[in-house]
Amino acid sequence: MGDGNFLPASSPVTVETVTTAAGTDFSLAASGATQTVPAGTAASFGFTLDVQGNGLPSQLVLSAAGLPVGATASFSPTYVPPGRSIPR
Repeated sequence: MGDGNFLPASSPVTVETVTTAAGTDFSLAASGATQTVPAGTAASFGFTLDVQGNGLPSQLVLSAAGLPVGATASFSPTYVPPGRSIPR
């Protein structure tokens, strides 16, 4: 749903897998359905992070790019530390 300032927009569910030269350290998957976000409101999306093997060799910082004009994103937690533990 849009208004005079914003066109309607929705976001499809996307699965991202990140690999390194040594192989896959983790996989990241969005959970939940597509959401329509009216201007001036917020939406929350859940993600599942599956750490492989011995864990992450270094800190994983979370960020978003390619957002529509006027949109912002925040993450909680803002990073995943090295190893196998994931902050809640």
